[in-house]
Amino acid sequence: MENDDVSGIDSVGLMQDYVERAVLEDVEKLKSEFPDSEQFFELERRVVLQSIDELWMAHIHSMTKLRESVAFEGYAQKNPLVVYKEKAYEKFELLI
Repeated sequence: MENDDVSGIDSVGLMQDYVERAVLEDVEKLKSEFPDSEQFFELERRVVLQSIDELWMAHIHSMTKLRESVAFEGYAQKNPLVVYKEKAYEKFELLI
């Protein structure tokens, strides 16, 4: 897949399909290199858990920064709690 020309792809959906196919091909190739499928699934589990952990930690950091920035919303005659809830919900949607 390294030498494929993707410059002609102008649709987000087509690009998603292309990336999905490329990833699935690479995963299947990697899977065939493991003599025991249980080892592959252990690796896969660790990668997924590590990804979730990193995303969650980034979200926690982002929420801390949000809490600090919302403190100044009172000066703009806005309820800081309402602003925090709205922005926190947006950030959670992005996380999911």
